[in-house]
Amino acid sequence: DLDYVQLTQKGIFNRYEISLRTRHRRAASPGFHTGSEINLNPFFITKERFAFGADFNYYTDRKDQFESRIEDLVVKYGQGIFTGGFISSDYRKKFAIDIRAGRFKRLNEKEHNYDFRIAPRYRFSDQFLLIYSLNWDKNNDRMSYVTLTDDDTTSILSERDTHSVENRLTGTYNFNNRQALSISFRNFWSRATFSRDFKELQSDGSLEHSDYVLEEDFNPDANFNVWNLDLSYRWRFAPGSEASLLYRNSISNFDNQGAIQFEESLDNLFMEPVRHNLSLRITYFLDVNAARKWFKA
Repeated sequence: DLDYVQLTQKGIFNRYEISLRTRHRRAASPGFHTGSEINLNPFFITKERFAFGADFNYYTDRKDQFESRIEDLVVKYGQGIFTGGFISSDYRKKFAIDIRAGRFKRLNEKEHNYDFRIAPRYRFSDQFLLIYSLNWDKNNDRMSYVTLTDDDTTSILSERDTHSVENRLTGTYNFNNRQALSISFRNFWSRATFSRDFKELQSDGSLEHSDYVLEEDFNPDANFNVWNLDLSYRWRFAPGSEASLLYRNSISNFDNQGAIQFEESLDNLFMEPVRHNLSLRITYFLDVNAARKWFKA
């Protein structure tokens, strides 16, 4: 890692940093090069506490030893480039926002990826802060594992498209420096659709056309949706001691509707049974020195 950091004000900037990082990865056993990357990351903060930066990443050819599901058999991926950037407004103000976006592309392959994140936050008072974040990700044409042949000696792969959306809401209300009420909500949805143009993975990592046909009772496409809502009350009743009351409800659903839309998947999710949990945890800090005095008395 090589970093240049300007810690004092210079021009319009309160501080800035430019980082250059390289990574070289190897498998431990058997030992072989799995991939390397070079990252260039400039980062700036103005005098008004407005922050922004960028990511420029180059990835060499990569060998994935886990995607095949067969020991010592790797899946090869080509070189790739990721470019992205972000902005972040002044957290000292009541309203602030973080925005990030990026794109990844394999240079000599079809695979490409887009991701986006937006996270507005509002501080209603010194006691109450609420943060919402939306994460969106879309990956297309990634060569991925589908299944193994009946004798478990050949790995079948095909191009996979995935689409994910995550909504998250967190908030904290501090009654004082000892008591606080927190809420955390998360809904995560992801779907995956596989091409029916199947490939057989060869011992050298190359791919050959396969005549594999899906069995009637097997569909690799997937739709996953989960909802979690946590509401907790914390009370620090003594130094190092805390009582925590937590209520949680959760719902999850998994099926093979790879072409489903978010709204329909959400409707199906709420048809599933809801799980409710209520827990109380009390942590008490016992001073050993004080305890000795009790026993002596």
